[in-house]
Amino acid sequence: MPQRIKAIHFKPNHGQFEVWATLNNGKGQYLFRYYADELSFTEDEFIGLTYEEAENLRTKKDLAYLRS
Repeated sequence: MPQRIKAIHFKPNHGQFEVWATLNNGKGQYLFRYYADELSFTEDEFIGLTYEEAENLRTKKDLAYLRS
């Protein structure tokens, strides 16, 4: 059974934000980084998602940004 995200932490890193997840098994996992002037996320968007679903969320927002 895939692990689900129970918390998210946004860490600033050289003009970008890194997204770190705490999974329901207690382990931390790096998800991705993004530029805040291009994309935005809230913790609530990630809660309950799997790693793959979180990646799909990022891809969906990235594509929307590129098409705008």
